[in-house]
Amino acid sequence: MKRIEKGAIGIALISLLMLGGCATRQAIPEAASNGELKPPSPGKARIYVYRPPEFVGGGLFYDIHDGAQNDKVLGTIVSASVVSAEVDPGVHDIWAKTEARVDQNLTVKAGEIQCIRAGAGMGIMIGRPTLQRVDLPTCRRDIKEIVEYQKNRDKKKEEDLGFGFAKKK
Repeated sequence: MKRIEKGAIGIALISLLMLGGCATRQAIPEAASNGELKPPSPGKARIYVYRPPEFVGGGLFYDIHDGAQNDKVLGTIVSASVVSAEVDPGVHDIWAKTEARVDQNLTVKAGEIQCIRAGAGMGIMIGRPTLQRVDLPTCRRDIKEIVEYQKNRDKKKEEDLGFGFAKKK
């Protein structure tokens, strides 16, 4: 009996690792579509939450909420995605939850851009979200990489149409 339980656990872990890279593609919001960060409208602030491409935990997705707006869902984060929200200046409790909730409190001023890097950590049953504040230069670089990653992925898919035969130039 013990051998069967260990085997089942092993198969489940291998399956999770293999399916980790099977997350769906999510469009980059217009505010970051060319890899540049769009500034907020006058009197507003902008928050970017992004998640670099990841294989392990890549299948994990979760909603990003703003506690300052009655827990409004700002967007869903998957591997290689970006969520952008224009908000009123002030304190914002940005949070996400799978089996555990994580929070990141931000104080934003009018005209300011704040960034949070999202990710996936280990959980008991499923992965847990991670949220980490990052500086603006890091955020710009990472979002440009996400945009390029998606463009390259789309180009590869386009080339592979026709049963894996690449188009000739």
